[in-house]
Amino acid sequence: MIELVAGIYNLGDGQVDKEDLPNQGGPENDNGGGRPAMAVSGVINGRIGTTKNPIVFCGTQNRTIIDGADSVRYASSGIRILKSQHVRLAGFTVQNVLKGVDTQNSKDSDISYISTKNTLQEGIRIRYNSVRNTVRDCSVRHTGLMYAGVGEGIYIGSSRKNSIGYGLAKDESDYNIIQNNKFGPGVTAEAIDIKEYTSYGKVINNEIDGKDLSGWNGAISWIAVKGNGWTIQGNKGKNLKSSKFVGIKVVAISKGQGNKNIIKENRCDLQKGGSLCVFIAKGTAGNTIACSNIVGPLWRKATMSAATITKKLCNCKTRCLKASGRSSTLGVTPVLRSYYDADALFNVEEEAARPSWD
Repeated sequence: MIELVAGIYNLGDGQVDKEDLPNQGGPENDNGGGRPAMAVSGVINGRIGTTKNPIVFCGTQNRTIIDGADSVRYASSGIRILKSQHVRLAGFTVQNVLKGVDTQNSKDSDISYISTKNTLQEGIRIRYNSVRNTVRDCSVRHTGLMYAGVGEGIYIGSSRKNSIGYGLAKDESDYNIIQNNKFGPGVTAEAIDIKEYTSYGKVINNEIDGKDLSGWNGAISWIAVKGNGWTIQGNKGKNLKSSKFVGIKVVAISKGQGNKNIIKENRCDLQKGGSLCVFIAKGTAGNTIACSNIVGPLWRKATMSAATITKKLCNCKTRCLKASGRSSTLGVTPVLRSYYDADALFNVEEEAARPSWD
């Protein structure tokens, strides 16, 4: 295990490879042997662990701080995990950086008890075919300082504009788990943004404060699902400042995407009057909204458009209706059809191409 004692570690410009890491160390003036290279560069590259012997990087949350404030306008991500397997990263605060934690082409890794704040873009990123990773018990605050529309909390995969649009392969970052995390205040885009071509992940028991959701760049929901086969379960959200924002949305950004997702046991509270808890856009197929989703005060009871309801998952006392046409309900209040006249509000091309240094 590589342990960083409490202190502030300023990012440098280097990169650490698998043969370069010492066993331990502390801040620059610490007597424990100097700073581990990971703390200087922020990069974990080519580290291959196993289930029984993972590669562990350990700090103390809110006391072991990775700080990019001295870099050129936060030009680097705080911690990058590249081409690695079975990495365990825990107990860091990452601040004043481009992204907090950026995982690329890595597998079977665990990111836990990380606090990110004051990031120019998103708090945590999982991309480039990174699979079977878990992000749990983390805190994400104050994102999108460069531009509110790219201030996601956790971002999984890549948009087609930033992959296929540049002649790259689809980003199939599959089977990732996002669990027990807290988002806000200051998260300016989606707390969790699940991109097209990602599949079979889980978003479970997260807490989201959406009061700073900006609406820029299509950011109008706590959770956006554009992939297939995701389970969105047990999440709690509060505070949407516009009746045109939604809690959880499922959209078809690419053909064959936005399908067969399950949304159950989520709670939507303390919203602007008229907001929707769940919105399923037309062009998707086989999505399930269970009646176990709890809708708090000021919410519309209607939760879908062009959705398919799987009755075996409906455990509510009111009737569950199969969607028909452009609007439907979960048994209580009808949706005003005029609310859906502008489909672009919910089914937009949500992401402009990001800078080349992303």
